[in-house]
Amino acid sequence: MFSRLAWRAPSAHLGDLVDLAHATFHDELALHRSLSGAFGADLDGARPGPACAAYTTFLLDAAADYGDGLAALYPCMWGYSRLGALLAAHPPAEPRFRRWVDTYADPAFAALARRIGQMIDEAAPDPVRAERLFLDGMRHELAFWDVPT
Repeated sequence: MFSRLAWRAPSAHLGDLVDLAHATFHDELALHRSLSGAFGADLDGARPGPACAAYTTFLLDAAADYGDGLAALYPCMWGYSRLGALLAAHPPAEPRFRRWVDTYADPAFAALARRIGQMIDEAAPDPVRAERLFLDGMRHELAFWDVPT
């Protein structure tokens, strides 16, 4: 998603999106691989379920327009940052959960989420459409979190 948006980004946003694509692929994916292994799950053998496939399609379709893509993506960045901060207030005792919380409660991650918000403001998408995409993205996030284990 970050790479697709970077392709359409104004020069003032390009570095942010390239950095996010790199960090997502190298750092965040490594975290999730490590955590999945700690829980006995195999990410390499995983196949996207309906919620994941629908969310991915939604994000990639929205990214056909730069401002729309940012608005659709924002629930993920904002949601993880907010959830990390809320959970950090009462951290889980289980160290496997704590690593996830620490990652998304990190002030640097909150700064990334705020940066995406600034980029949305600078891209100035149609506000009605951006709100709809944000709300649709939130619905996809909720569906993603509701997938049974």
